[in-house]
Amino acid sequence: MVPGQIGRSPEPPIPRNFLILLARGPYTVEGERELIRAHGLDVLVTKDSGGALTVAKLDAFEEAGLPVVVVRRPPLPEGLVAVESVAAAAEWVHAV
Repeated sequence: MVPGQIGRSPEPPIPRNFLILLARGPYTVEGERELIRAHGLDVLVTKDSGGALTVAKLDAFEEAGLPVVVVRRPPLPEGLVAVESVAAAAEWVHAV
């Protein structure tokens, strides 16, 4: 289910009845279904990371008919450039 623990847990205080899963994708729909079932999840709150690693989680919640709340990134400050990949960043740097 959870591929492996990485990183470190947040510093206390942590709310009671709180479970922290530290894992890194890729995730599977089957694994996400199991997390929903095992923990009785009824809503997903996730950030808009812009990547494809959370697709399985979104698919599992949609399949279960459960609500999903996506916290979108704020707009970029004026004049700031964002790129989608290291290759795009290198291309931008060379163009500047």
